[in-house]
Amino acid sequence: MQNFGMTCIKQVYEKKGYAWDTFNVFGIRAVKTGESSSNQFVDAIGYAYYDARTSRWEYVQLEGSTGAGLYYASQPDYTYGTAILKEGFYPDCYALGLYKGIYESLLQVEPMDYDSKGIQDGKLATGGETECGIIDAHIHLAHNAQTFRYVGAYSSASQIISNPLEFYQMMSVCKYFALKEKKRFSYALFTLKDVEEAFSSLRQTPKKEDSKPKNTILGEVKSK
Repeated sequence: MQNFGMTCIKQVYEKKGYAWDTFNVFGIRAVKTGESSSNQFVDAIGYAYYDARTSRWEYVQLEGSTGAGLYYASQPDYTYGTAILKEGFYPDCYALGLYKGIYESLLQVEPMDYDSKGIQDGKLATGGETECGIIDAHIHLAHNAQTFRYVGAYSSASQIISNPLEFYQMMSVCKYFALKEKKRFSYALFTLKDVEEAFSSLRQTPKKEDSKPKNTILGEVKSK
């Protein structure tokens, strides 16, 4: 997935009326309703924050998965579908803690909304009952020491990041904000369509004439 940049993501937050803070964690779901899950890390999980140490905003977008792996969709106990997190905004839903007692992650501490049939017959589905609760659906790694290509059995409803080094860098920023100002972290989950529409509108916005041409940055797109 392309890197959309902070300006784009912030616009999606504002359009949906979500709170934009000094530290923001979000997900972008690429698979559309009715499409088969690739069982790969085709989604994105990212964060944007204001670093008071440098007086700059920083934006990071990582490869991840926002849905269940096909392992669970193929098990007998999940014949009627596997729950996945519904798109939306969840205030103060995560806090730092040890995932399975092994490594620091963002653990679910507040109820969140899930579609009870989010993955059915290996495809992203809708129409299941909305279940709200704390089901230990955390933000964590597929493996704490290796980068994995496939989601597999590493997620039944969690938000998963594939690269350990990038994940630990994210956790270091979380710890900085946990000590500085925040004990809990909010999460926003978008569809890829939401983000692409915002990105497209930003590219089409006419630029004001300037006697001194300047570089402009939108995600990873630069023009001179």
